Amino acid sequence: MSTSESQRERLHAFWQLVVLAGITGLLVVAAWWKSQRPADATRLRLPIADLHSQAAELEALSREGAAHRVTARFVRGQAMQLRVAQRHSERELANLHPWPEFAAGQRDALADAHELRAHLEFVAGPGGVDEGRVQVLRARLGQRERALRD
Repeated sequence: MSTSESQRERLHAFWQLVVLAGITGLLVVAAWWKSQRPADATRLRLPIADLHSQAAELEALSREGAAHRVTARFVRGQAMQLRVAQRHSERELANLHPWPEFAAGQRDALADAHELRAHLEFVAGPGGVDEGRVQVLRARLGQRERALRD
């Protein structure tokens, strides 16, 4: 191999590295830019829909547990899984930076997320949860979800 061929190969490898670094840089900037954009109704609706679903699951779990159709161990296990999912949804909702017209809705949904978390702490306890309050919470989250859909 001659010196000029070796130099050509090194130059070719250098330009491949430059192109690869440029593409990687563009992807990082695009991901950062997307994360900095204000959240629209769709992005805000997704974690609220998850919380709504979790409230419905809590309602069903509480009803089944109170009727003794499932064991207390099952209720505790399901409640633990729901708490993990609820924390994830709450964190996702809290980390969004919505457009100003959605800020109040985000704040209200976060208050509902806190209330759901409190109910999840008591579902496996001796008194269970207040099913009426869970129904109201589920309905409220459903209304928030639908309002963002319209």
